[in-house]
Amino acid sequence: MAKKRFGYGDYYCWNCGRNIETGCDNCPSCGASYEGEGKFGEVKALGAGGVGWSNQEKHKSFAAYHKRNRRTFQICMVILSLIIGVVLFVVPGELDFDEEGLKIYAGVLAIVWAIDLAWYFISNKTSKSWEGVVSGRRTEDYTTESKDDETGRVTVKPHTRYIVLFRTNDGKEEKLSVVDNPAWYDYLKDEDRVRYHGSKGMNYYEKYDKSHDETIPCAGCGSDRDARENFCGRCGCIIMKAKNGGDNK
Repeated sequence: MAKKRFGYGDYYCWNCGRNIETGCDNCPSCGASYEGEGKFGEVKALGAGGVGWSNQEKHKSFAAYHKRNRRTFQICMVILSLIIGVVLFVVPGELDFDEEGLKIYAGVLAIVWAIDLAWYFISNKTSKSWEGVVSGRRTEDYTTESKDDETGRVTVKPHTRYIVLFRTNDGKEEKLSVVDNPAWYDYLKDEDRVRYHGSKGMNYYEKYDKSHDETIPCAGCGSDRDARENFCGRCGCIIMKAKNGGDNK
């Protein structure tokens, strides 16, 4: 059987984290069912996350996930470079395939690669980890305007900034601010104990008490996962549950 690479749904087994194989209803590695009412047996989602900190921050699944991301980024950049070349040299009236044209093409690529590489390294930078509690939450509504150059029409778009404030154990203040995405705002409640994981490629806020949540955000791709899952079916990263909250291998 072949590994699932394309399509909808999950790509990794929720129980053991191995790749899902196309045409199978059960994991060929651990035998767990991929879907259906009996997928989790009699285990309830509420309480499955457990109480306590996870010890899985350095699990090998995160390194594998970031390695796949790097490879995907490199492939996308190569494809983008080829598309830019086709547009510049094939479309009539753009560039001639001569020394001057090649210099312009190289300059465009240098700018594109510089911007994308800067974004990539910023998104994968390390931050200092800390522990604390949620000290407050608020929302801020605002609008942005964009003008159509051809018609002169101005479009007004509403936005909401979701802000979560933290008081760390050493008395400092931290802030999480996200625009138009209430996921963390809804997940983190007042006075929740939180551990922030700022290791390379991880920007994750872990609750100490996850027993009141039926879903837990994945520390890899950020998708909401059923608290009974051990691994994220979308990216294959282990779910950051309490040590006693599941079979975190």
